[in-house]
Amino acid sequence: MNDVDETLVRDVLHRATDDLTAPATSLTATAVVRGRSLRRRRRAVAAVGTLCAVTLVAVPVVTALGGSNPTTGPQIATDPTPTPSATPTPQPTPHLVDNDAWAQMPAGEMATTFESLAPAGIGLTDVMLTNEERAPGEPETDSPGYLRADLTLDGETVGGLNSILYVTGQRASRYSCPGNLTSPDECVEITDADGQVVGRRSVATTGEVVVNEVVLVRPNGGLVYVAASNSADDKPGAGSTVAGPTVPLTLDQLQDIAEDDAWLGYEPAAGSQS
Repeated sequence: MNDVDETLVRDVLHRATDDLTAPATSLTATAVVRGRSLRRRRRAVAAVGTLCAVTLVAVPVVTALGGSNPTTGPQIATDPTPTPSATPTPQPTPHLVDNDAWAQMPAGEMATTFESLAPAGIGLTDVMLTNEERAPGEPETDSPGYLRADLTLDGETVGGLNSILYVTGQRASRYSCPGNLTSPDECVEITDADGQVVGRRSVATTGEVVVNEVVLVRPNGGLVYVAASNSADDKPGAGSTVAGPTVPLTLDQLQDIAEDDAWLGYEPAAGSQS
């Protein structure tokens, strides 16, 4: 193409576009609309992201608050200081000695105690006050915690009595069935309100001699043993004489005697060597 032709082409193009104007207003409006739309989308995306973040944080907080509800959550440790009980504390038995000195009650005082507890008409005679059955060279001493005597009914000898006060720490065989008994005719254990064995009642017969025996654990942990026989011999058994056909004290009467707290109140005099 020569120079003349290029000049003619430019003239034609100029004439074709001289009356044309750029749509500036339309372009500006379109750009604004598109910009606002894009901004709304960005805000929506940001809002959704923020909501997710808030939800992720809020859920644990709600759970934690729910767990702090005192009616449903675990118990919280409180002041360990015990509160006073509504049930009154049992008071100790009056005159109850909390050591083994009570078991050193002299035989003479034991005899007086027994007679004060025995049924009407029952008494004692020929009370052994010292260790009469001594080994060679053994000195005569008082007989603390052990009573051996004849039983009387309205003044007549009707049998014999043995009573022993055992200090604390005795084996259960001394008060359970059959325990240390050889061949009793009968043996019945005595239990407390909790079902624990606290004593026994037994009967043993040898020929014509019958022995009723009660042994009982007392509140201080010691034992009170009381046995009555229809024989007045020192050691009733096979070949012993009998003073009557029956034992002058029943098992119920012996248990009543053993259960009395009068046995537990003895205290040696100050300076006593009992």
